[in-house]
Amino acid sequence: MAASVVREVRYRRVPPEGGWGLLVGVGMAMMFVVTLGSLPSFGLMFGDFLTELGEETSAIALITSCFFSALSFAGLFTNTLMKKTSCRTVGLIGAVSYIVGSMMTIFVRSTNELLISFAVFQGAGFGLMIPVSYTTFNAYFVEKRVVMMSVAQTLIGLGTMFYPIFIQRSMDAFGFRGCMAVLAAVNSHTLVAMLVMHPVRWHMRRVPLDAASSGEYGPVPTATTT
Repeated sequence: MAASVVREVRYRRVPPEGGWGLLVGVGMAMMFVVTLGSLPSFGLMFGDFLTELGEETSAIALITSCFFSALSFAGLFTNTLMKKTSCRTVGLIGAVSYIVGSMMTIFVRSTNELLISFAVFQGAGFGLMIPVSYTTFNAYFVEKRVVMMSVAQTLIGLGTMFYPIFIQRSMDAFGFRGCMAVLAAVNSHTLVAMLVMHPVRWHMRRVPLDAASSGEYGPVPTATTT
């Protein structure tokens, strides 16, 4: 009787190219819509409020400049934070900072308060979430990265296009502080967006090592997201 030959099949873990990665893409698009949408609409949101304070032109320039400064400084420290804690945790810290700043804008009474709430808290929070979103997204997609990024950018473009209309209707319906409360609720979705940024190792696929080596599943990078 001939001896049967048992062939051992070895596997390798590769990025999912979909699955939970689709939620990561939606989360990234959601985050950018609610954060980028407020920037071109800043004058629409706070123009009348700053006019009452007599500081419209100078205050808008100062606050937006400080916003981008806080965003840049936060981005510089993101890599250091990722070495000390997980990528997802850094994103959650950024989301909490952004939401706190959004809630503070409901009660602002002066330019200085708006500077702290919008420029510092929201700017820093946005700066932390940007690298987290891109890092996680790139870890989930290799072959389909360009296609999925195109879809995400399309969603972001559509969302930011309609954002000023949404703000104007909220202003007309609820007034300045009511609109700020609505936007704070909308901005709280950044927390949901960061919660779906799971480490890619939680959702890796197993494929036969021969198939992975032959290029059937595309290049197999080493996932570094934690």
